[in-house]
Amino acid sequence: MAKPRNRIARVVVVVVIVVAVVVATLLYLRARREPKELNASGTLEARTVNVGSLVGGRVTRILIDEGSHVVAGQVLMTLETETIDRQLAEQKAAIEAVQAQYAKALAGPRPEEIAKAQAIATNDEVERRRFERLYRAGIVAKEQLDDATAKAQASAEDLRMLKVGTRKEDIEAARAEVAQQQRRLDALLKQRAETTITSSVTGIVQSMGLRPGDLVAPNQPVAEILESSQLWVRVYVPETELGLIRVNQPVRVRVDTFPSEWFPGRIAAISSQCRSESEAEGRHGLGRRLRHERTRSVSGEIGIDVRAVSKNFGEVRALDKVSLQVPRGEIFGLLGPNGSGKSTLIRILCGLLTPTEGEATVDGFDVESQGESVRQHIGYVSQAFSLYRDLTVQENLDFFSSIYRLKGAERKERIEWAIELTHIGPYRDRLAAALSGGWKQRLALAAALMHQPRVLFLDEPTAGIDPVARRELWDLLFELASHGVTMFVTTHYMDEAERCGTVAYLYMSRLIVSGRPEGLKELPEVTPEGTRRVEAECSEGVAKLMMSARTLPYVRAATIFGTSLHLLIDASVSNEKVEHDLESFGIADVTVSEIAPSLEDVFVRLTEIRGREVTQ
Repeated sequence: MAKPRNRIARVVVVVVIVVAVVVATLLYLRARREPKELNASGTLEARTVNVGSLVGGRVTRILIDEGSHVVAGQVLMTLETETIDRQLAEQKAAIEAVQAQYAKALAGPRPEEIAKAQAIATNDEVERRRFERLYRAGIVAKEQLDDATAKAQASAEDLRMLKVGTRKEDIEAARAEVAQQQRRLDALLKQRAETTITSSVTGIVQSMGLRPGDLVAPNQPVAEILESSQLWVRVYVPETELGLIRVNQPVRVRVDTFPSEWFPGRIAAISSQCRSESEAEGRHGLGRRLRHERTRSVSGEIGIDVRAVSKNFGEVRALDKVSLQVPRGEIFGLLGPNGSGKSTLIRILCGLLTPTEGEATVDGFDVESQGESVRQHIGYVSQAFSLYRDLTVQENLDFFSSIYRLKGAERKERIEWAIELTHIGPYRDRLAAALSGGWKQRLALAAALMHQPRVLFLDEPTAGIDPVARRELWDLLFELASHGVTMFVTTHYMDEAERCGTVAYLYMSRLIVSGRPEGLKELPEVTPEGTRRVEAECSEGVAKLMMSARTLPYVRAATIFGTSLHLLIDASVSNEKVEHDLESFGIADVTVSEIAPSLEDVFVRLTEIRGREVTQ
């Protein structure tokens, strides 16, 4: 009987050991599932936002002091507006003049104008005949007769043109001039708005080292604001304890500012570097949640990286989830109509606006948390000339080199390098106001390149300058790109967009397309299946040709390009039929030939598609 009892005892011992192991395992797993509260210490910090302006000028008023509490949208200071107001008045007068010319072209000649021209032509012809008789009599010289003949011929031509009426080409030219002058006015209004500097966040003004009368350079920070809603604690955890930390694990945080108090929180994420905000609202105003910011490695081949960036101004959505990438050393072209969000995106990328959503880096620096570093590595050239008109070229460059804290031999070397690059040396001692449009942009480019930026933003840099100056400026941009400078260019010129490595189109706050120009032309939406593109030319006005073409049932789209017409038609329709149908409207000598889509065709087509999507 002893042997069975011993066997039972051994079984009981084994069962007890197994149960103990199971219980210990369950307790261990429960401990793993229910993380213990950790204690951590750190330094109370806050996100700072640098506020500035895309244009420069002299400070006229400062409306806040260091230590003041400000809200988003509150005016901090104003810059002088005398020069820009004068330019606005001149531009408004110019628009009124071209609008009057356009209205006159549309109305055509009045009967009294024809009668007056008839009288002048008759009188000049009488004079010509009188001089002819006098010449035959040897009384006047041949040159006097020639002058009278030329005058009579000119008067007769003026009369003929009035009787014919305003040509369609003249109407289109007048319309284009009105549009160009309006773009110049829009640029000046945008520059005028930049003279009022407002806070982009709610917080405390930490520093502001300016006084009325001081000069502010374009893109120069004028105030540093401590964002009150972004207080946080930076906590460092030893590497040996990283394995003990898990998401949602409770944590008590003690900060250096209040060493005797603990603030509870919870881990939201884990990263090699992080920042946290207290979960509980204490009497000292700490935030309500622990937030960890993950550091993101940025490829050395990417100069600008934008990921799902959105920006709201109240209820207005200025940008809606914009994403794009610009490789280093590439010229990136951004196109879009006025009000599409181009300038808002540039201000975000310059670190002057905080995105509502998303993130962006420029030259590897985060535009939201490292705005100061972003501005140290970028250059900016505006559409409207924003340097100091009452300073010479040399004085402007001296001023901007001091803004970028260049000194001694380095400062002199950088100025000479910029002058040599832009070939502006012959105009060193000339006032900036006396330079032509093209040379003003060269000066602005030289100032923007003074500190050797790795990224350059150019906001419609060739607007309002002549074609030769445009081409020479683009030659400079290509030279800079060959040295690894990344360029972000906005433009309305399609020929300039063709020169960009990558082109994107921003429309109604959204980026609707981005890619190489050649690739965009091959998009199926541009030339849908069952259609083809042709060009129609004629000896008469292209406007009449367009109006006639739009009445044809097989024409999907018609757009004027110079003196010709681009048509999107059904693929089954021959060129001969299009020619015949257009000539049936009384248009002579119509020639139709097949073409590949241009970049302007691409954007016109995508705009039409996007417009229909919005209205549906």
